[in-house]
Order: sequence, then C-alpha cells, then structure tokens
Amino acid sequence: MNSLSQIAPNRIIPVLAVEVMQYGEPLREALKTGGFRSAEVTLRNPLAIEIIKIMSEDANFIVGAGTVTTPVQVEEVVEAGARFVVSPGLSTSVISRCRELSIPIFPGVCTK
Repeated sequence: MNSLSQIAPNRIIPVLAVEVMQYGEPLREALKTGGFRSAEVTLRNPLAIEIIKIMSEDANFIVGAGTVTTPVQVEEVVEAGARFVVSPGLSTSVISRCRELSIPIFPGVCTK
C-alpha cells in the first residue's frame, strides 16, 4: 500500500512547524491518539529534518515534508523518512526530483 492510499482516508493532514526537538515523538503520539496517521512537517526551521526523522521512526505514521523548494531538500527529507512532499509553489525541478525518487508531490501556490 502506498503513502497516498494510506493518508487519503483521513482527508485532513495536520501541518506542523515544530521548533522543539523533544516535541517530535509526543506530538506524533498525540496525533495518533486523536485518530491521525499522518502529518506534514514544514521546513520553516532548522530542526525540521530531525523532527521528520523522529516522527518517521513509527512505521504506522506517515510523515511528509512541506515548504520544500529545492531538489536538494527533496533528497534530504526523503533520506530523513518523509513519504510525501509539499511545495509552496510549482517548481519543475522539485517535481522532477520527487518523480525520480518515486515520492508523491503536492505542488501548491503561494501569495505574499
């Protein structure tokens, strides 16, 4: 079963900007207790990759990475355990790298 078919039944994916490393595991467990089996961790702070690693330690919880803007970030988040990617805009290089790594990508739009 792929990541998309596992997260689709929830219909809602919590988006997290976690700034304290020690919150990773308890937050994952709280989400699971609340019925969620997935979350997106945004790359808005320097701890995001580590939070993805911590949260992806549970094989029954699907972690994605958000605010992914470069192919290098795609590689970093996949190596950390992310199973899907969300980008704030349409980047063909990000999409191409996700396709090469067979990871689902959700490109978005962003306004300022």
